[in-house]
Amino acid sequence: MNGQFIVVSSITYAYKGKSVLEKRGYKAFIEREPLRLSSCGCHYIIRVKDISLAKAVELLKENHVKVLSTGNDDSGLS
Repeated sequence: MNGQFIVVSSITYAYKGKSVLEKRGYKAFIEREPLRLSSCGCHYIIRVKDISLAKAVELLKENHVKVLSTGNDDSGLS
């Protein structure tokens, strides 16, 4: 799946973040972080649609979801 994503540190944060976004009407999907993004392999990503990364991160932080980084499939992490 292509698009924007938010990296979180645990599956708990991933599900909490997904729930926060979906309750506000945005589509969100959870995946394990690909090894090409991190050698750790223990992080998860929340893929988002129909919302800017800045707005999604703002909503997650307001709801105490720890965001590690953001990115998109075209340019990697930021």
